[in-house]
Amino acid sequence: MTIQQIIDKHLNLELESKIGWHGEVEPEMTSERKSQYKDFSFWNPIQSTVTDNEIVEYEKRIGFKLPESYKKFLQYKHFYALRISECFFEPFPIRHWRNYLEKMIYDGWPTEYMIDKGRVPFAVWSDWGMLCFDTTQPCENYNYSVVLWDHDGDFFDERFGNFEETMIELDRLDDESRNF
Repeated sequence: MTIQQIIDKHLNLELESKIGWHGEVEPEMTSERKSQYKDFSFWNPIQSTVTDNEIVEYEKRIGFKLPESYKKFLQYKHFYALRISECFFEPFPIRHWRNYLEKMIYDGWPTEYMIDKGRVPFAVWSDWGMLCFDTTQPCENYNYSVVLWDHDGDFFDERFGNFEETMIELDRLDDESRNF
């Protein structure tokens, strides 16, 4: 499966939710479905509007180049919820996607444990860690390995060879748990 197919598969699973998103939804992403819960809204994923220039600006802001596969991820769809196995991607709504990603990097956990050490967080792992690009290890074309930061033990565990392998393995793990 391609990264785009994996994203579509798991966005469709999110859209089956009977709860929705807690909070407001951008007008372009608002669904006609109504939630039975107050302050919850349903949303639809839409084609990403992220430009190459916006990615370059984001890379300058965080101080690291991003893998091409992750750039394709950012330029594929806007969404509010995307979970694959134990991995929870930050909301990625139109216009405000940078705010969510930067908050995860700079306000989620102490920066001295991650980005200051060259580990760039891109998703939450369960309720106890973060998946990060490991810029400290040699790689070609910024195709960083992916490490899991455990906030309880403050250590990094190499999990996946790169972002594309991460997505494929997360999808496999998710299928495995759903079929269990």
